[in-house]
Amino acid sequence: MAITLGKVGKVAGASASSMTVSWTGGGSNTAGSTLLLVYTSTNSTADTVTTPTNWTLRASGNSSGGNLFVYEWVNANAISSQVLTTPAQADASTLDIIEFTGAGSLDSSTSIASSSGTTATTNGITTVAANTVLVGIFCARSATVTARTLSTPGTGFTQAQVNNQSSGNSTSQTSYITYDVVSATQSNKTTTCAINVSANYNALMLAYAQAAVGGPFPWFTRGMQCLDGLGCGGMRG
Repeated sequence: MAITLGKVGKVAGASASSMTVSWTGGGSNTAGSTLLLVYTSTNSTADTVTTPTNWTLRASGNSSGGNLFVYEWVNANAISSQVLTTPAQADASTLDIIEFTGAGSLDSSTSIASSSGTTATTNGITTVAANTVLVGIFCARSATVTARTLSTPGTGFTQAQVNNQSSGNSTSQTSYITYDVVSATQSNKTTTCAINVSANYNALMLAYAQAAVGGPFPWFTRGMQCLDGLGCGGMRG
């Protein structure tokens, strides 16, 4: 099954004790897909965020670009929304959820790149599998209530959804996600996005391999059936 972008959703605002994100247009994701949950905030110190049940913390970091937390759920259940417990002190925060059907486990990842300017650039990624989806995750912090606009995905990449912008009392935050489905291994591959006004940013790239078809050990299942005398045909002794 080829990797494709599935459903997306987002929510933004001043962080309270939790944030709840639902899929845009309602409904649920496809069971068995890979989901990413991306939280960002303008806090200048590291946030304490509780990893939700079934999810795995894939990356987290804090810099002048704010906080960035990325969670993954491989072979996910079908859900209509997700709650994330967050710190109450964030002036502005965003929460995105994104689905990739046909994607399996993590292939490789970069560390979080933190810098400033009008172009946000990830560190380079080198993949193991040929068929993967590369996911570029960006956030930009502004020391004003005017949120930055991120755009112009790097070569080969497509915007997963429009900017998720949050403005607080004195700061603002923008998150932005792009992706590229590739059919060849990548060596030190980077990606970028544009920022309309110079800002501090965080940037990360993840790669997820295409999901295996028929499970990891179909021959093992077949052998167990034969031992039980079920459906063995000519293999039954």
